[in-house]
Amino acid sequence: MKKYISYLLLPLLISGCSLLDQRKAVAINDTIIRANTELGTRAQDYGTLLGKAIAARSYVALKPERIKLARFVDSTSGVISSMEDVGGSEEFRNYELQYLRFEKKFINEGFTPFEQFDGNTRMDELKTAWQRITIFAEKEKPFVTKLKSLQLAYAEKNHFKLDPNKK
Repeated sequence: MKKYISYLLLPLLISGCSLLDQRKAVAINDTIIRANTELGTRAQDYGTLLGKAIAARSYVALKPERIKLARFVDSTSGVISSMEDVGGSEEFRNYELQYLRFEKKFINEGFTPFEQFDGNTRMDELKTAWQRITIFAEKEKPFVTKLKSLQLAYAEKNHFKLDPNKK
Protein backbone atom coordinates (compact mmCIF):
# COMPACT_ATOMS: atom_id res chain seq x y z
CA MET A 1 0.00 0.00 0.00
CA LYS A 2 2.86 2.39 0.85
CA LYS A 3 4.41 1.83 -2.55
CA TYR A 4 1.08 2.58 -4.24
CA ILE A 5 0.70 5.86 -2.30
CA SER A 6 4.24 6.97 -3.19
CA TYR A 7 3.50 6.41 -6.90
CA LEU A 8 0.44 8.61 -6.52
CA LEU A 9 2.28 11.33 -4.63
CA LEU A 10 5.32 11.48 -6.89
CA PRO A 11 3.55 13.29 -9.77
CA LEU A 12 1.96 15.69 -7.29
CA LEU A 13 5.34 16.50 -5.76
CA ILE A 14 6.93 16.98 -9.17
CA SER A 15 4.14 19.25 -10.38
CA GLY A 16 4.22 21.14 -7.07
CA CYS A 17 7.94 21.86 -7.49
CA SER A 18 7.32 22.89 -11.06
CA LEU A 19 4.55 25.23 -9.95
CA LEU A 20 6.85 26.74 -7.32
CA ASP A 21 9.58 27.29 -9.93
CA GLN A 22 7.02 28.81 -12.28
CA ARG A 23 5.96 31.26 -9.57
CA LYS A 24 9.61 32.16 -8.98
CA ALA A 25 10.12 32.61 -12.73
CA VAL A 26 7.10 34.93 -12.90
CA ALA A 27 8.49 36.88 -9.94
CA ILE A 28 11.85 37.33 -11.71
CA ASN A 29 10.08 38.47 -14.86
CA ASP A 30 7.84 40.87 -12.96
CA THR A 31 10.77 42.36 -11.01
CA ILE A 32 12.66 43.09 -14.22
CA ILE A 33 9.63 44.51 -16.01
CA ARG A 34 8.62 46.65 -13.03
CA ALA A 35 12.17 48.03 -12.84
CA ASN A 36 12.22 48.88 -16.54
CA THR A 37 8.78 50.47 -16.38
CA GLU A 38 9.83 52.60 -13.42
CA LEU A 39 13.09 53.53 -15.16
CA GLY A 40 11.15 54.55 -18.27
CA THR A 41 8.80 56.73 -16.24
CA ARG A 42 11.67 58.39 -14.39
CA ALA A 43 13.58 58.96 -17.63
CA GLN A 44 10.50 60.55 -19.23
CA ASP A 45 10.11 62.81 -16.21
CA TYR A 46 13.77 63.80 -16.53
CA GLY A 47 13.25 64.47 -20.24
CA THR A 48 10.35 66.77 -19.42
CA LEU A 49 12.48 68.58 -16.87
CA LEU A 50 15.30 68.87 -19.39
CA GLY A 51 12.92 70.39 -21.96
CA LYS A 52 11.76 72.96 -19.43
CA ALA A 53 15.37 73.74 -18.46
CA ILE A 54 16.31 74.32 -22.10
CA ALA A 55 13.28 76.53 -22.68
CA ALA A 56 13.99 78.57 -19.54
CA ARG A 57 17.77 78.44 -20.10
CA SER A 58 18.12 77.49 -16.44
CA TYR A 59 19.77 74.15 -15.73
CA VAL A 60 20.23 74.12 -11.94
CA ALA A 61 17.35 71.68 -11.30
CA LEU A 62 18.87 68.98 -13.51
CA LYS A 63 21.71 67.67 -11.34
CA PRO A 64 19.63 66.51 -8.33
CA GLU A 65 17.19 64.70 -10.63
CA ARG A 66 19.98 63.09 -12.64
CA ILE A 67 21.56 61.87 -9.41
CA LYS A 68 18.22 60.37 -8.30
CA LEU A 69 17.89 58.62 -11.66
CA ALA A 70 21.44 57.23 -11.45
CA ARG A 71 20.83 56.01 -7.90
CA PHE A 72 17.67 54.27 -9.03
CA VAL A 73 19.67 52.43 -11.71
CA ASP A 74 22.33 51.48 -9.14
CA SER A 75 19.73 50.24 -6.69
CA THR A 76 17.90 48.28 -9.37
CA SER A 77 21.17 46.74 -10.54
CA GLY A 78 21.80 45.56 -6.99
CA VAL A 79 18.37 43.95 -6.76
CA ILE A 80 18.70 42.23 -10.14
CA SER A 81 22.27 41.08 -9.36
CA SER A 82 21.22 39.45 -6.12
CA MET A 83 18.30 37.53 -7.60
CA GLU A 84 18.53 33.76 -7.62
CA ASP A 85 18.35 32.32 -11.13
CA VAL A 86 15.33 30.10 -11.75
CA GLY A 87 14.20 28.28 -14.85
CA GLY A 88 17.01 29.50 -17.08
CA SER A 89 16.78 33.17 -16.10
CA GLU A 90 20.55 33.71 -16.38
CA GLU A 91 20.55 35.14 -19.90
CA PHE A 92 17.48 37.33 -19.29
CA ARG A 93 18.78 38.60 -15.94
CA ASN A 94 22.35 39.16 -17.16
CA TYR A 95 21.15 41.03 -20.24
CA GLU A 96 19.02 43.23 -17.98
CA LEU A 97 22.17 44.05 -16.01
CA GLN A 98 23.96 44.91 -19.26
CA TYR A 99 21.02 47.15 -20.19
CA LEU A 100 21.19 48.89 -16.81
CA ARG A 101 24.93 49.51 -17.28
CA PHE A 102 24.10 51.09 -20.62
CA GLU A 103 21.40 53.23 -18.99
CA LYS A 104 23.86 54.39 -16.33
CA LYS A 105 26.30 55.44 -19.06
CA PHE A 106 23.44 57.19 -20.90
CA ILE A 107 22.56 59.12 -17.74
CA ASN A 108 26.14 60.09 -16.93
CA GLU A 109 27.36 60.92 -20.42
CA GLY A 110 24.10 62.09 -21.97
CA PHE A 111 22.57 64.17 -19.20
CA THR A 112 25.53 65.52 -17.21
CA PRO A 113 26.75 67.98 -19.89
CA PHE A 114 23.55 70.03 -19.52
CA GLU A 115 24.40 70.69 -15.88
CA GLN A 116 27.35 72.83 -16.99
CA PHE A 117 25.12 75.13 -19.03
CA ASP A 118 23.72 78.51 -18.06
CA GLY A 119 21.78 81.31 -19.70
CA ASN A 120 24.83 82.21 -21.80
CA THR A 121 25.26 78.77 -23.36
CA ARG A 122 25.45 78.98 -27.13
CA MET A 123 22.91 77.19 -29.30
CA ASP A 124 25.61 75.05 -30.96
CA GLU A 125 26.65 73.74 -27.52
CA LEU A 126 23.04 72.85 -26.75
CA LYS A 127 22.69 71.18 -30.13
CA THR A 128 25.83 69.07 -29.57
CA ALA A 129 24.59 67.94 -26.14
CA TRP A 130 21.17 67.13 -27.58
CA GLN A 131 22.75 65.11 -30.41
CA ARG A 132 24.60 63.05 -27.80
CA ILE A 133 21.26 62.17 -26.18
CA THR A 134 19.80 61.28 -29.57
CA ILE A 135 22.71 58.92 -30.28
CA PHE A 136 22.24 57.21 -26.90
CA ALA A 137 18.51 56.87 -27.54
CA GLU A 138 19.21 55.14 -30.86
CA LYS A 139 21.70 52.78 -29.19
CA GLU A 140 19.07 51.95 -26.57
CA LYS A 141 16.57 50.51 -29.07
CA PRO A 142 18.39 47.19 -29.71
CA PHE A 143 18.64 46.63 -25.95
CA VAL A 144 14.89 46.97 -25.56
CA THR A 145 14.21 44.72 -28.54
CA LYS A 146 16.52 41.97 -27.25
CA LEU A 147 15.13 42.24 -23.71
CA LYS A 148 11.61 41.69 -25.05
CA SER A 149 12.82 38.69 -27.04
CA LEU A 150 14.57 37.19 -24.01
CA GLN A 151 11.49 37.82 -21.88
CA LEU A 152 9.26 36.00 -24.37
CA ALA A 153 11.63 33.04 -24.51
CA TYR A 154 11.85 32.94 -20.71
CA ALA A 155 8.08 33.01 -20.33
CA GLU A 156 7.65 30.27 -22.90
CA LYS A 157 10.31 28.09 -21.29
CA ASN A 158 8.65 28.48 -17.88
CA HIS A 159 5.08 28.09 -19.15
CA PHE A 160 3.63 31.42 -18.13
CA LYS A 161 1.82 34.04 -20.15
CA LEU A 162 2.97 37.62 -20.25
CA ASP A 163 0.59 40.30 -19.10
CA PRO A 164 -0.05 42.48 -22.20
CA ASN A 165 -0.50 45.49 -19.89
CA LYS A 166 3.08 45.17 -18.63
CA LYS A 167 5.63 46.43 -21.12
